Amino acid sequence: MQLTIFTDYGLRSLMYLAAQPDKLCSVREAYHREIGREATAYNSVG
Repeated sequence: MQLTIFTDYGLRSLMYLAAQPDKLCSVREAYHREIGREATAYNSVG
């Protein structure tokens, strides 16, 4: 099964937020913690 990058980012964000139910999180924080690493890797490959 292959996911689009948009779906992959969405699922990663949901998993990050679900792991911290008592903490409020900004979009920027979730991006940098979960997606930022992967986005950097995708950009360096392509």
